[in-house]
This record gives sequence, structure tokens and C-alpha cells, in this order.
Amino acid sequence: MEEVMENERNILRFMIRFAIFAGILFVIGRMLDAKRRELSNMTETEARAMFVDKASPKMGEEQAREIADQVIPVLIEKGLLKPDPADEAAEKVEDAVDGVADAAEDVKDEVADAVDSVVNDD
Repeated sequence: MEEVMENERNILRFMIRFAIFAGILFVIGRMLDAKRRELSNMTETEARAMFVDKASPKMGEEQAREIADQVIPVLIEKGLLKPDPADEAAEKVEDAVDGVADAAEDVKDEVADAVDSVVNDD
């Protein structure tokens, strides 16, 4: 009889330990998900500022910036940060400048061909 009670206590202990362990894992998972959602609403500049602000008091601003420089590219690669609007605008301006340069080159070639045809017709 005592052996059965001891076995039941062991099972109850196991279930309590398992429930505590599962609860800890659940809390950690929720914290990580909340941090992921927080970061997904930030741009690169905002995330960099947040990392530096949080880490500076503990390790100094210089080292905090170095760590942020290592962490931010990983977060960008994983798609957790929104792109900076300034970077997107710069890319669009670059594309527009390239388009204008190509169009200017085409016009230059056409004008040169027209001049050659006028000069050669005489």
C-alpha cells in the first residue's frame, strides 16, 4: 500500500515539475514573441537607437554601438526590421537618376546620328 502511495507521489511530483517547466517555456516564448513584434514595427535607425540606449549604461556607448552594428544586419537579414523610408527613397532616386542618365545617353546618340546624317548629306 505504501509503495502505491509513493508511486502516486512520484507521479504527482513529475506532473508538477513538468507543469512548471512547460509554464516557464511558455513565458519565455511569449516574451520572445513580444520582442519580435516590437522589433517588426521598428526601422533600422529606431532599432539601432533602442539597442544603444539600453546597452549604453551597462557597457558604455562605444561598445553598445559595436554590438548594435553586429545585431542590426542579422535582424535585417531575418526580415524583422522595416526598411528605413530614407533608404527606400534613396534607392528610388538612384533608379531615377540612372533612368535619366540612360535617356540622356540615348538622346545624345540620336542627336549625334542626326548631326552625322545632316553633315554627310551635304
